[in-house]
Amino acid sequence: MDGEIPSRVVGCVNIVCSDAREGGELYGAAKQIIAKEYLKRGIVVDYSRISSAGSFATADVISDTGRVIHRTLSILGKTYGKHLFWGVHDRKGDQNGKVYVNFEVSISTHGDVKIKNGAQIPSSIEDLEIVPGSPYNCGMLHASDVWMELVDLILKDKPAFKFFIPGNGLISMEMDTIEAILSILKPQYALQSDSIIDFAPSISNLLTHPIDQKSRLDRNLVSDKTLRSLDLRTSAAINNYPDYKYIRLDQDHATVGFMDDVYDFLEHIATMLPSNSPHIVGKKTKQQPVLGLIHTPYMTSSKASVLGDAIYSGLVHNIRDYCPGQIFTVSSMSAAQPYFGFDPYQITGIFYSVSHLGIRTYYLLGATREEADLIKQKVHNDPFVNFVMKKFGVKLVPRTIEEVSIRPPPVDQQVKEIIKEGIRTFKPRENSRLNQPVRKVQGIITL
Repeated sequence: MDGEIPSRVVGCVNIVCSDAREGGELYGAAKQIIAKEYLKRGIVVDYSRISSAGSFATADVISDTGRVIHRTLSILGKTYGKHLFWGVHDRKGDQNGKVYVNFEVSISTHGDVKIKNGAQIPSSIEDLEIVPGSPYNCGMLHASDVWMELVDLILKDKPAFKFFIPGNGLISMEMDTIEAILSILKPQYALQSDSIIDFAPSISNLLTHPIDQKSRLDRNLVSDKTLRSLDLRTSAAINNYPDYKYIRLDQDHATVGFMDDVYDFLEHIATMLPSNSPHIVGKKTKQQPVLGLIHTPYMTSSKASVLGDAIYSGLVHNIRDYCPGQIFTVSSMSAAQPYFGFDPYQITGIFYSVSHLGIRTYYLLGATREEADLIKQKVHNDPFVNFVMKKFGVKLVPRTIEEVSIRPPPVDQQVKEIIKEGIRTFKPRENSRLNQPVRKVQGIITL
């Protein structure tokens, strides 16, 4: 093992909405900078993003979260071997000769949030209110309406769906009635209701939604005996797009995780940009994505790389910078598993992105050519997603991360200079790891 081992590894799983306003050059830079600052303090960050419309903790998202954690542990074991320590009974960590591991799972939605009574930092959701009807609010407040739009379109076109029924094998059935659609939703997608609208219920309350999804995550992660011995914490938040504010909604205010540091720094540099910057305007306007993206969660800088490839390939036009609002994303560990379908909110989100947002090009991004082809196969195998892609004439572009990474998007020089100044002037929260002293070592072994 060449080099010095880190004192700690933070496995970060960030569960966010598919909304195209998630991301942008500013966000990507903030994530990379904070990760580098952690590394200076002997802390390695392993980051993964799970994206699904509405940030629901569905069975698929819960499974994805566990699989991301197991994948990280496998890589850690190969990288650090006997030095690895992940037990919950040693929360002090940072011991000589040991690489201490903890996992942070954050789940957030987005909305137009106002803080009551001018409080600087809300202590509970009672201090907050959502502006009704705001374009910043998550579209999955109307998830059931969008899903029923798709159902109505299917009933109108009466396509023949091919699907597998246990005991009967692969069958083909015309989707001409609600009962016919239910006959595929129950065995294939585990719908346990006789009401088709229950396939994709809407968000009922944007402020309580992340807390409810965190609770669902907690119950299921704790019940997984393979994860019980880990130091694993979950958090819930709402992202206020117009102000770049990331507001924690859980009661664990004393804990400052990697994503808290990233969003704090992001908010700091956003205040330094002029109000007409596309990185500000993109957050404050309705999403107008030029691309869709389906990929696995551990792709680094996937959105930026895909946009660069699309610019150079002539698939998008009149795009100068990588800004919020450009790429609608579905990210899942099961994206490259074509033998079962997408989850309810992935299906609903993809339909919304095509029918309401006008996306006509979807990148299918894999770590390898085989993985990219498996994602394409999944799109074809899922009868609902396949119907949507064909109905609206969506172009599918399979690519590997290596292929798209050779064509990065243009860098906004103004943003680059502001970020430099932001690094110098940023003040992290009191409990942030960024307040730990910088280690005077070189060659820390990363993942």
